[in-house]
Amino acid sequence: MISSNSSTKRKAGKLDHVDFFEALHPFMDSILKAFSIGFILRSVFSGIFFVVSYYLASHGSLDFTSIGGKSSISVTLLVALFGGVTIYGLHRSLLYPLVEWFFNSEFAQQWRKLMPLISTSTIDTLLWRWDQGTQQPPIEDCTGINEHLNTWADFIHLQFNSSLCIALGVFIGVSSAPGTLRSCNHLIGFAGLLFLAAFVSNWRSHSVLDYIKNRPNSKMEPSICNNPEELKTLREQLGHLNERSRWYSTQLWQLPFAYIGATGFVLASLSSHYTRHVLMAYGLFAGILGLIVLWHTIWVKKGEAAAISKLQAVEMKLGLSEEVRAEDRDWDVYSMIAATAFCALAYFCILFWALLKM
Repeated sequence: MISSNSSTKRKAGKLDHVDFFEALHPFMDSILKAFSIGFILRSVFSGIFFVVSYYLASHGSLDFTSIGGKSSISVTLLVALFGGVTIYGLHRSLLYPLVEWFFNSEFAQQWRKLMPLISTSTIDTLLWRWDQGTQQPPIEDCTGINEHLNTWADFIHLQFNSSLCIALGVFIGVSSAPGTLRSCNHLIGFAGLLFLAAFVSNWRSHSVLDYIKNRPNSKMEPSICNNPEELKTLREQLGHLNERSRWYSTQLWQLPFAYIGATGFVLASLSSHYTRHVLMAYGLFAGILGLIVLWHTIWVKKGEAAAISKLQAVEMKLGLSEEVRAEDRDWDVYSMIAATAFCALAYFCILFWALLKM
């Protein structure tokens, strides 16, 4: 009898799963016919995260067999639709204006020049594919590019809105069932991961937009100079710009290496005098010094990029071939900037560790 009852329960569970997906299919068909794909991505799918997060936060687990009947499924999906649309409205009205202001600020634009998180060759490949084989289409005819950028924006808002839906679902679920916050750490972490992914994707999207707005037009390239006096001036400028770019490049390597080596040597020499006060003082000093070096290195990188840009313009006027023109390589500089930032962060961690030991 026990085995027959358990088998009956298993069969009932399977039937409940079948009923669930059978009831889900016509409802999703009606949604797909009523709304655009962009709207569904931005709001409806996010609302499902809201319902699931609320259920997990209030009940502790998700059980499909507890959802019985087509009416219950329809109500659940309607709540998901209503919650997703409502939270998406809050996102566009309250949160995203702040995100948009940050991404359009001069500070963010300068940082995107230093760290676009997408290479120029990748952007060129994307534009070539989006415009069906034309690498530099006319600016006034970017219909294909705009469609792909809008699709990209749909997925960005899907990630932003999903993170908000998870956070609000957890908040409401925990409020209705106190004491379950510890079991929602994975949901909170997933919401943070989605928000970070949306931020990075939005940063890359704005880097592509910056490239499209600032990309050179072949019709506007400077013509080759034939005037002897101007040629002499251009060669002098070429020499000065070469010296300036080399000076910038030297600083970009010497400063981070000097900071990391000198602070590491001093820290090793203090190994026999480790006390909380010594670690606090040295962690504060080395951390602040690292921030100064990091800030100076970033500004030196901006100066190097400007010098190389002017150098390339002079080289084009002189008629130099592309094989011998100056190039702006970034990956090695970014690795040194990242190493400097990591070292400064490590010294601040030493400071905080010493503070906690007091």
